[in-house]
Amino acid sequence: MPNLPNDDNLYSFGWGGAYEGDSSLEFLDAVMNSEDVNDFFERMEEATSSNGYRGLAANIIIADNKGNIAYQLAVPVPKRKDLTPYLGCRVLDGRTSQFDWTDELIPLDELPRSINPAKGFLSNCNNRQASDHASYDFGATHMSSGRSIRIDELIR
Repeated sequence: MPNLPNDDNLYSFGWGGAYEGDSSLEFLDAVMNSEDVNDFFERMEEATSSNGYRGLAANIIIADNKGNIAYQLAVPVPKRKDLTPYLGCRVLDGRTSQFDWTDELIPLDELPRSINPAKGFLSNCNNRQASDHASYDFGATHMSSGRSIRIDELIR
């Protein structure tokens, strides 16, 4: 991002979609050829284990013909050197490399996921899917929207 005139601050930006090694075709193959929810996750984890998930960003809700339902946040999320919770929600000092992103991505199985939740259903309106105790700060600024609260009310 270009600095504004007379602005001594430096800015950086990290987006997982800019990483090489796109996993989108493996993702589509897993969707089309998996036997069930568990097979889907096994295929996706195998395809992304060496370099992280590097495909299209999506909130995925899937079901199989065995009665399983699942949610997976599938988005390339770069790791930071400093893993302080909610760090990405702050303006950080760009004069140091302390807060830089690493070359690693958060593994797919460490991104928000739910299989057969106790409430018996899944919904998503681009609301926060991670718990308050998540290991990483992705989605930390998201909260349940009026849409997601209302959908949950109607389904219940």
